[in-house]
Amino acid sequence: PPVITTFLLQFLTDSQVAQIKRQFFLSWRRNKQVMWTGNNRKEAQDWADRRSMRTLSTVMGPLEHGDDSRCFLPRNDQKRRSQYMRGASALFAWCVTTDDIVTILCPPPPDRFNPGGATNMQLVELPILTGIVGVQAVSRIDVIHPMVHGAEGFRYQLWPVDEVHIW
Repeated sequence: PPVITTFLLQFLTDSQVAQIKRQFFLSWRRNKQVMWTGNNRKEAQDWADRRSMRTLSTVMGPLEHGDDSRCFLPRNDQKRRSQYMRGASALFAWCVTTDDIVTILCPPPPDRFNPGGATNMQLVELPILTGIVGVQAVSRIDVIHPMVHGAEGFRYQLWPVDEVHIW
């Protein structure tokens, strides 16, 4: 959709969008995508890896690292890397909307999301996943709080109905 394309082109070139999409679908597994916020990146990745699920880092593969020859990204330019990854995360969210379900790893209630509302998850990814931006949405968003000992596998629905009460 034009709104997604316009957003992506603030951060990525047309060729980067095409290259990243090709890379995504090399390791894509339907309904096995995981997004995360407010958690340690390594712990979130380890959690996903143990369950054969795919994070942005997994599906980016070698493109996540600026030193790979397939990546258009200069290694030592932190601002451009940040923009590239923001665009990639928006593209990941958009691609996830072709699935039925996505899992989000986040801290437990009441602090599931940043109270200031200024995270990439809140400003970019959730609006895309829920169809507020881009029209297409996943059917369901589940939440897991993997850093809570004993609850690493307990999931509940966040959207379209927030079932936090079962937590």
